[in-house]
Amino acid sequence: MVEYHAMQPRPAIFFPPGTITMAISGGYSYDTEQNMINFNDLWLLTWDSSSPSPDTGIWTKAGDQANAPMYRSGHTMAAYKPGDQPLLIVHGGLTFRHAQVQETERGTISDELFVYGVYSQKWLQLQPIKGEKPPGLFFAQQLDLGR
Repeated sequence: MVEYHAMQPRPAIFFPPGTITMAISGGYSYDTEQNMINFNDLWLLTWDSSSPSPDTGIWTKAGDQANAPMYRSGHTMAAYKPGDQPLLIVHGGLTFRHAQVQETERGTISDELFVYGVYSQKWLQLQPIKGEKPPGLFFAQQLDLGR
């Protein structure tokens, strides 16, 4: 017989003790005329873990839009904390050159890899040179393997 044990929750990895955080990046929506609007921004949600009620959260739009990945949706995003520098890593997704596109316009499935420094608030495109590069992926799943 197999025994199952509940995993202990891990604290939020990015911000000071006492906060809980979520990051969202990119995506798309529709305006009132049903035009597709694509996003390339990054938003962080933080609230005090001692009273995480819905009305105490604070949304912050992250900086460095000049170097942010192109407008994209369906990408994979993971959090990584080497040492004391938390990072967000973004791979792939369906990219568009413009924020507003026609429903019939086709995007490009990307194989790009970006990293965002949470404390530095800077995006950097990575170009790993070792190993075989994965293909462009759209709606790939990310699994946290822990540390």
